[in-house]
Amino acid sequence: FNMTAEESTHFADVLAQAAVNANTNVGMMGETFKYVAPVAGALGYSAEDTAVAIGLMANRSIKASQAGTSLRQIITRLIKPTGEAETAVDALGISVTNTDGSMKPLSQTISELREKFSKLTEAEKAEYAAMLAGQEGMSALLAITESTDKQVEQLTESIENCDGAAKTIAETMNENLKGAMEEASGAAETLGLEIYDSIKDSLKGMAQSAGESIDGLTEAFKSGGTEGLIQEGTRLAAELATGIANAAPQMIEAASSIITSFTENLSANLPELLVAGSSLISSLLEGIFSM
Repeated sequence: FNMTAEESTHFADVLAQAAVNANTNVGMMGETFKYVAPVAGALGYSAEDTAVAIGLMANRSIKASQAGTSLRQIITRLIKPTGEAETAVDALGISVTNTDGSMKPLSQTISELREKFSKLTEAEKAEYAAMLAGQEGMSALLAITESTDKQVEQLTESIENCDGAAKTIAETMNENLKGAMEEASGAAETLGLEIYDSIKDSLKGMAQSAGESIDGLTEAFKSGGTEGLIQEGTRLAAELATGIANAAPQMIEAASSIITSFTENLSANLPELLVAGSSLISSLLEGIFSM
């Protein structure tokens, strides 16, 4: 549709509003756009007008790829009618271009089609739909032309005033336990990534050291057999013990800080904990006596 990346939010709003106001969803609308958008965009049709046509088809259960291929066929046969399509266009007096050769908006073409078809009998509607759109596209064309004025007006108005629709729908979807759980899950994932980033270099060093140690054991076994393996293993064990001893003060200091912090917070919140515990015990006793 020749839209810029900055307009992606608006396009999301168009999809969301159409999905809410028609018998479809964003996934199926995306599938429809995949087929019809290249043609519609090349002709200068707006995403909004195309979404209205998609919504009208969806209300008659023509959705996803079926709607996309059908609408594409309708548009291409109207743009360059041949054979029976040309006969139908001439008979109905339909033109998708202005007098200066420029393309009419898709909404105007749809309006003209609906106006022409409203004057036909049921049999004539089926005949001309087949001539204009072919056997595969006639159902989609009838779905558009047979929609009531109220359906067209409501869908058009809702899509034209769609800004902020995607955000509103997302907020509504998240205002429940599932949304809260997803938000908590996202927060936990962020915390995990932060922790991983802070220790990944140390973990990498540990993995490299482990690999080097295993290589050393392998070489020792190759050169000295079981005795060489035991000697190298003993040396590694001594290095490990030395490393633990050297790190012990820092480990003890860190553990001490954690315990101190926990104790201080427990002490600060002791009154609230006592009240909560007392309330819990009272409720439990009342339940037991009631039973």
